[in-house]
Amino acid sequence: MIEQNAIQNIQQSLIEQKQNLDALWVTLQNELEAINTRNSNALENSAKEKVTILNKISILDQKLINSPLAQIKNSIPSIKEDISAINELLSNCKQQNDLNAHAAHQTQIAVKKVTDILLGSIKSLTYDNKGKSQAGTLLSKGIKA
Repeated sequence: MIEQNAIQNIQQSLIEQKQNLDALWVTLQNELEAINTRNSNALENSAKEKVTILNKISILDQKLINSPLAQIKNSIPSIKEDISAINELLSNCKQQNDLNAHAAHQTQIAVKKVTDILLGSIKSLTYDNKGKSQAGTLLSKGIKA
């Protein structure tokens, strides 16, 4: 039989893990806001905070792996419920992280397009008044203000 002290340690670790995942969720929300507002300082802070939280989660996971959790998770309903809640939080965090990565990628693409336009690196194919094709940049159309 597993000691009551070991069960209490597992329950406390599960509570800590839920708190870590809640903190990760908030950090991911802040990260998305930083991406959307293009706030590099907030994005950098979110990234650092995310790494710190992920390290805590990893350490706690290792502690739980080395505990008798597998032996007792089906016999104690509250532990089974905690594990289910943790798995749901983890799934939500993974989805939010994927959403953030997509948003960051889309922002990067938009910035690159604007940069290319401003620097004149986007080539366009046009035709002169005789119907011959000619290449040029969008900003070098011979426009005179």
